[in-house]
Amino acid sequence: MVDTADTGHRRGNHHAIPYKYDKKRPPEFTAVAASICEMRIPYIFMWRKNTLRRMISNAANQHTTKRAIRKHIDPHAHAATSRDAQKLARYRPKLNTRNLLVDLNQAQIEQRNVVRLFEYHCGSDAPRRQYWYEDLIDSSPKSTVAWAKVLYHLGAWPRVDVERVKRLRRAEAKGAGLVTSFRNAHAPQIMIHGSKPISATIGNYNAVYRVLKGTPHEWMLERHLEPKSSR
Repeated sequence: MVDTADTGHRRGNHHAIPYKYDKKRPPEFTAVAASICEMRIPYIFMWRKNTLRRMISNAANQHTTKRAIRKHIDPHAHAATSRDAQKLARYRPKLNTRNLLVDLNQAQIEQRNVVRLFEYHCGSDAPRRQYWYEDLIDSSPKSTVAWAKVLYHLGAWPRVDVERVKRLRRAEAKGAGLVTSFRNAHAPQIMIHGSKPISATIGNYNAVYRVLKGTPHEWMLERHLEPKSSR
């Protein structure tokens, strides 16, 4: 838990940088938040709406990392080729259902505490700097506006310029954009689990379903994406 009542640092202005919150080291994180706010470095928060999917990704990444270490190779959280993605997709982690509800609730508490911490040190616009991964992916109808706001909040652009994002995307579609150039020079990232229904990504789906059914977190199962035969 982050101590949002910390008075060891004076309030700064409304800027900072993205920083991965670690609940095991709140004092250090508080110091980082206060320092980057004082330096007025641009920042945003990017969360997953569906915390369950984040847990699945984390569990799969942990498995991939341990497997890579055993084989003495560099671990990669993202697949570079379709073949690599298929290999990684075969692994379906099992989630700890005993603490699942506690973990989901705690994740939401931690997110609120991080925002409150930055609000205390940086200013009242911290809540407006929250963005959702699901809104930023290309398939989201909100992504164009969301990216315009992100680039503004990160200080890359002087204003929220939706039309500029559209122009960049048109150039990207024609293969003339910077992103295309980068992808041509590097291995592309390929989605592993995100395109699949929840039941196809974890090894103990029935147990997870029983725990979440009837709770405020049941929507995270994304039952509307499941094949009709499995509903």
